[in-house]
Amino acid sequence: MSRRVAGCDLGKASASFVLARVDDGGSLVVEDVQSAPHDGRPLERFEQWYRDKHVAACAALAATGVYAAELGAPVLVLPEDSCQEAALEMDRTLEDSLNLVSIGARGYGILSRKPSSAPRNGGRPVRLYQYLENDKCSSGAGENIHRMAGRFGLTIEEADALALAAENGIPITARCSVFAKSEMTHFANQGQPREGSLQRLFRYRVR
Repeated sequence: MSRRVAGCDLGKASASFVLARVDDGGSLVVEDVQSAPHDGRPLERFEQWYRDKHVAACAALAATGVYAAELGAPVLVLPEDSCQEAALEMDRTLEDSLNLVSIGARGYGILSRKPSSAPRNGGRPVRLYQYLENDKCSSGAGENIHRMAGRFGLTIEEADALALAAENGIPITARCSVFAKSEMTHFANQGQPREGSLQRLFRYRVR
């Protein structure tokens, strides 16, 4: 008899949800995936999904992300890197050696996988994983970019298109993304073209 399971990722700026079914053989079949900005209200997004998809009837519910700790039992809160590693292990079509880059509003992480020379008991090689995160200074850069685009009345895609089309960028001197946002607001209040400051922000601050 198959069992229904659910998972969610409550990130700094967006929330993602998945519903899946595990059959008797242990195979996982994904039934539904959703992802959207939560506008600072991650738990409201979670509650709506929980009701709409009847998650209470699932055999298990796991969560990851910066807001996952705010959920109580019976939710199983898991580290993000462990979830990524488990997902990669389930996909047998991927190469043994690869780098998975995760870019979010709070920062970025890189999960690197290499095959080991030491075999498993069944003869399969043991894959070695290493997880690296950005330093804390750049944490929140993605969220500030999202908010800055919104302040200009743009989506991220529209802001990116404007930045690419800009002929000249407006210099932004701040190294910190929070202070850079303040500079951009100041330039906007002066009537400077938004595409110029967006171009400099994307080119020199998003790396």
